[in-house]
Amino acid sequence: MEWRFNPMLSVHELASNGTVLARIYVSEKPRNRLPFRAKSLVSALYYSSRTMARLDRKKKEWVSGARKFRTREALDEYLKRKKAEIERFIQARERESAT
Repeated sequence: MEWRFNPMLSVHELASNGTVLARIYVSEKPRNRLPFRAKSLVSALYYSSRTMARLDRKKKEWVSGARKFRTREALDEYLKRKKAEIERFIQARERESAT
């Protein structure tokens, strides 16, 4: 698993064997009070069967969350923490499925 950054789309992607497992979109809107935004998406395949059933009814493939930040430094710190959190989450789910 490794993180790649696509500067054209401003997205960080966690990929493994050619499959995208998670994405973090970054955007900036300088006129807003909180100009920096991050939206994280994790593949729904890594959630429980109950959550999967709920997402299937809504026809969704990704679980998302969004945050807003006042400074670029706060956004960068969040990206570091979120990347580590997503990696731990996916590795834990893969260990559970292997047993």
